Amino acid sequence: MKKTLIIRKETPLLFSISAFILILFISVTSCTNEEISDELLETIKGDSEVRISIPIQNPGFELGEVNWGDPDYYAISSDENSGSKSGKVSNSSGKIEQTVDVSRNTDYVLKAWVKGNGELSVAGQSNDFDTNDFEEITITFNSGNASLVTILGTRNSGDVRFDDFSLNSTLIEGPTAPGQIIPISVSANGNQTGYGPENTVDGEIENTESRWSSNGYTGKYITYDLGTVKTVSSLKIAWFKGDEREAYFKIRVGNSTSSLSTVFDAKTSGSSGTTEGLEIFDFDDVEARFVRISSFGNSKNSWNSIIETEIYGNEDDNSDTTPPGPVSGLSAIPGNGSVALNWNNPGDSDFNNVRITYDGGEVTSFGESVTINDLVNGTSYSFNTVTVDNSGNVSASRVVNATPQGPPPPPGGSAANIIGPGWKLNGFTGSLNIGSNDNGLDYADNASKDESHFFFEKDGFAAFKCYPGNPTSGGSSNSRSELREVINGGDGYWNGNTNTEHSMKWRFKVENLPPSGKLAFGQIHERDDFYDDVIRVQVQGDGGQSSGKVDLRILGYVTEKVEDREGRTIDFDMQLDTEYFFELTMSNGVVTLYNLDNNGNRIEELFQSIDIGNANENYFKAGCYLQSTSSSHESSDVYGQVLIKDLEVSPDN
Repeated sequence: MKKTLIIRKETPLLFSISAFILILFISVTSCTNEEISDELLETIKGDSEVRISIPIQNPGFELGEVNWGDPDYYAISSDENSGSKSGKVSNSSGKIEQTVDVSRNTDYVLKAWVKGNGELSVAGQSNDFDTNDFEEITITFNSGNASLVTILGTRNSGDVRFDDFSLNSTLIEGPTAPGQIIPISVSANGNQTGYGPENTVDGEIENTESRWSSNGYTGKYITYDLGTVKTVSSLKIAWFKGDEREAYFKIRVGNSTSSLSTVFDAKTSGSSGTTEGLEIFDFDDVEARFVRISSFGNSKNSWNSIIETEIYGNEDDNSDTTPPGPVSGLSAIPGNGSVALNWNNPGDSDFNNVRITYDGGEVTSFGESVTINDLVNGTSYSFNTVTVDNSGNVSASRVVNATPQGPPPPPGGSAANIIGPGWKLNGFTGSLNIGSNDNGLDYADNASKDESHFFFEKDGFAAFKCYPGNPTSGGSSNSRSELREVINGGDGYWNGNTNTEHSMKWRFKVENLPPSGKLAFGQIHERDDFYDDVIRVQVQGDGGQSSGKVDLRILGYVTEKVEDREGRTIDFDMQLDTEYFFELTMSNGVVTLYNLDNNGNRIEELFQSIDIGNANENYFKAGCYLQSTSSSHESSDVYGQVLIKDLEVSPDN
C-alpha cells in the first residue's frame, strides 16, 4: 500500500462531508470552451456507486454536421427528441459515426434516442430498432483491450434519426472517505488519447495507466465541478512518476470557471517528487463550486499527468438536507404497450431530476414528460414519481395508475368500408376460372365493391388481387384490380398545373408479385394520352415473390419522357409484406412522392419531378395494376396482391 505524503500550510486539515449517492460526469471541452455544456450534463444517482459519463462530442447534433463523420453520409433534421436538431440517415450507404476514448476492460452503457428503422452499434454489440416515435435504446458492452471505440448508426429502411447520445461507465463502488467531496463532473481542455480526465476519479491509484495526461508548459488544466458551492480545504493528488520528478501546478477555485482564485501555488516549487501516492495539499477553507488544477509541466519535461484526485471539505460544512418539492399535475396516458407520463417540475433552484419507479423498471428524466415502453397490455401499473436535488435529497412521492391497451380491432365489415366513398373500382364480373379465356371474367370499369376474389378485406386492409390472365380495359394490356378517384360525382379531373396541391395518402403493403415481378400500386393518370400515365409508383422483384427486398421504381411520363429513360429506381429499402405510408402530390406541374411517418407527417422526399408542363386533367389511382404481362402469363396462377387502408385525397372532390 502506498503511503500518503502530507504537504501542509499553517491551517490544520479537517474532514467532514460524507458523500453518498453521487454522480460523476466526465467531459473533455475545447480550449476556448471552459464551461461544461448543460446539454451534456447527465446525473445518474445510485445507492453505492459513482457513474462516469464519457464525453461524446455534439451528442444532440445541436452544433450541426460536425463530429459524426462525413456529412455526405448524414444530414441534420429538425425532427428532434430534444433541443432543435437530430442526425438523419436517409439511404442505405448513410451512417453517423464517432470514435471516443474509453478505459480498457471497463463496462459501459451507451444510450441514444432513435426514431425509424435502423441499427446502433458499438464495440461489436448492436441494437436494431423500428419505432415511429423517438425512443431511448441501450447497448451494454465491455471495452476489453481497446482504448477507443466507434459508435455507428445506420438505417434499415426509410429515414432514421439519432439524438441525445450518452456513454456511461460504473467505475467506483462503495462509500467515500470521511469528508470527501465527490464532484458531479470533471473536464479537461485536452488530453492524450486514452488518458482522459475520467481516469483521475476512478479510484485506481495503483494503476499508473489510468491517468490524465496533457502535454504543454502552459494552458493545460483539469476542472472539477462540485455541483453546488461547498467548503473546500484540501486536495489529495497522485502524480504520475511523482517519485521521479516534481509537478508544477496551481490549485484554483471559484463559483464560476471564468472567475477563479489561486489557493495553492506550486508553479515554481512543485510537488514533492518523492512519491506516486496521494499527496495532500492543504489550504484555507474556501467556498467554491469549481476546483481547477492548472499545470505547467514538470521538472523533466512538458507533460502534465495526474493518476488520481480527491477533494476534501471542512467538518463545519453544513450539507443540504432539505428535500425538493414533489412534481405536480402528474398524469398518465395509456398506449399500446406503453404509458406516457406528464408532470410539472418543482421550482427548487437545486432541482436535478425526476425518478419514476414501477413494476418492471425505473426511469430517470430531466424533463417534464417520458414515455415508458415494453409494458404488458391489460396490466395495471402504478408509477411512483419522486424528484431529486443536487445533494441527493428525495421528495415526497406522487403516484399515478394506468393500464396500457392494445390497438383497436381492425375496421370491420368489408373492403368497401375500409376504403370509404369517393372511389370507383376497376375490376371484374363473372366467375374466376384460371386458364380459361380471360380466366372466365369480364372487365368492369365500375365493378361491385362487394367482397370478391379481387377485392376483399384482409387484416384490416382492403386487398386488391389480380391474375395476369384477367381481362383489362381497352387502353391497356395489363390487368388490374384498382381504384379510380371519383371527382365531382363521376369521372372528373383536376388541374395539376396550378398552385393547389393535390395529394393522395395511402397506407399499403405489397404482398405478392405476378410472373413479371412488376406491379404499380399508386398512380396519377392524365386524360391526354400524351401525358398518360403521369406517374406510376411501382415495385419490381422476382416473379411470384412474396417476401424480401424489392426495388421501388418510378415510371410514366415523369421519367420515361421527361428523363428519357426506362424509369428510375429509388434509393429506398422496400420490402414485401411490410407496411408503408406514402403521399403522392402534384402542383405547378411538379410531381412529388413522400414517405410518411405513422402519423402521416412527411419525413422523406423519395422523388420529385421537374415542371412537366400542361398536365391539367388528372386523377389518382391506387390498387394492384400488373405490369409487363404477356401471353405466356395468361394461364398462370401466380398473382399480384396489394393491401391498402387509410386512403385519402385532398382537396376532397
